[in-house]
Amino acid sequence: MVGKKGINCEKDNCPLYSALIVPLKDLNGDLIGTLKLYYSKNNTIKNSDVIFGKKLAQILSLIISISKMNKNLKLATEEKLRELMANLSPHFLFNTLNAIKYISKKEPRKVNKFIDNLSDLLRYTLYENSKLVTIKKK
Repeated sequence: MVGKKGINCEKDNCPLYSALIVPLKDLNGDLIGTLKLYYSKNNTIKNSDVIFGKKLAQILSLIISISKMNKNLKLATEEKLRELMANLSPHFLFNTLNAIKYISKKEPRKVNKFIDNLSDLLRYTLYENSKLVTIKKK
């Protein structure tokens, strides 16, 4: 708890008189921010306000920690997906080229169409901004 001087509110027109400042901590106990509750009347901070502030800080800290964990999990999942795609792409390309080679012996007129489709697909995957593309979208 701090008074007017502690919240830099010493001017005559400042409506604040006191504040309750509670730390926000992550799951490791490291400081990640503060919760500040300001009061417009002097000597109005009660024990119930302190308990409320602490509980609210715990809830906010947990929400922030869960949000960070979700972000890290999403980044890890995207990295794994990129790794998988990097491994699949050469395999896909190799199989597609083998299929085109096979078709060129049986139906040489279709080869141009297959090569055009493969080129379009590769160009699309290189320049598309989204991470995942549905077959329907293409």
